[in-house]
Amino acid sequence: MKSYIYLASPYTAHAPGGAFDEDLMEDRYQDAFDCYTNLIAAGLIVYCPVVSTGLVDKLFGRRNPSFWYEFDKPFIQYASMLFVLKLAGWEESEGVTKEIENARARNIPVVFLEDKK
Repeated sequence: MKSYIYLASPYTAHAPGGAFDEDLMEDRYQDAFDCYTNLIAAGLIVYCPVVSTGLVDKLFGRRNPSFWYEFDKPFIQYASMLFVLKLAGWEESEGVTKEIENARARNIPVVFLEDKK
């Protein structure tokens, strides 16, 4: 049975004052999308939560990041590997941290991808 790679990257960002930093979030979405399409072009089967749900989140009202973490948790459970795209802020991202912890708790290999910027 062929499994898939879960591609994690930071997404949510806040501007001073607490509002969502829409520009940074759009940049992160685009960077994740570019990585995702490159991985698929290389023949890999990939699930990327930022690409899969980022537009839904934007169009239907921003949800608390914990909502999306719980939504995506089952996808990690069945992944064969976790790739982490090391965009600026990845080490501080609560979501990425939880995704890594979840993968390691399940003995899923974690691979770190450098940002090409």
